Amino acid sequence: MGARDTKLRGWRRFAVALWPAPSDPQMLGDMEIDATAMLACIEELRRTSGVHVTATHLAGRAVAHALTVEPDLNVTLHGDRLRRGDRVDIAFIVTFGAGREQAGLTLADVGRRSAVDVAQELIERAAGARENAEPGFDRAGRLADHMPLRVVRALLRVGVWASVDRGWDLRAIGIQPGGFGSAIVTSLGGMGIDHGYPLLTELGRVPIAIAIGRIADRPVAEDGHVVVRPMLTLSASLDHRYLDGSHAARLAAGIRAYLADPSSFEPAGPVDREVSSTSLPSRASTPCRPIGAATFGSGEDRSAD
Repeated sequence: MGARDTKLRGWRRFAVALWPAPSDPQMLGDMEIDATAMLACIEELRRTSGVHVTATHLAGRAVAHALTVEPDLNVTLHGDRLRRGDRVDIAFIVTFGAGREQAGLTLADVGRRSAVDVAQELIERAAGARENAEPGFDRAGRLADHMPLRVVRALLRVGVWASVDRGWDLRAIGIQPGGFGSAIVTSLGGMGIDHGYPLLTELGRVPIAIAIGRIADRPVAEDGHVVVRPMLTLSASLDHRYLDGSHAARLAAGIRAYLADPSSFEPAGPVDREVSSTSLPSRASTPCRPIGAATFGSGEDRSAD
């Protein structure tokens, strides 16, 4: 018996007229983390260092750890070729101007640095962004305010090409060398949000974005009993052009391993901060290779206190 077509009517017809076929390659996923070890580590690091370490800093380190142990996930797309990074840089999203403005601050070599060092640099640079002291931010904003959107869009694309593809230093106009590095981390917990998906931007060529939710006590099953644990939701947006489900599983495994015992991953000695934060380009890389030739190995907010 042959197939029979049915003509679309009513809302379905409106829907087809309103929206084109799907073209977004993003994959979305969540993981629930028992934050007990995170909170203990944060308390100890604050006590011993005097630096205001938060879950955001540990989550950034966790993502960097996952990309360090699974280096084939640390890639960017250049035409029909994948470029693998030689180190893991993480872009942290910060807000300022009473929440009306935001910026991505890329920290270099996060995979080799301590949580305290990451926290200290991010705190200092976030303060600089809020005070218009971060190089180029204020100037870039003022220029964009007086340009037509089509001009801003074109300049952004040219700037990303020059920064990411060519490694040029454009910090004078607010564009960091290397763009957004290996992954983007943003915190929703500080705004009291439990869960939400971050956006991937085509301008950054970053295949991984992680949103950190609010840490709150929740009932969980443990050995057949219901217990209360401080739980954290991490939400990920992944670019399917780079990664698929098996890669997402390996990324999640690396993040879970770090957050299960963050203290055990603290480096024994300090990394030269001057080199890691100012060397250019900010994302060293290996030569590109064709995509077909790429080989992948198989209640209370405590998130931003």
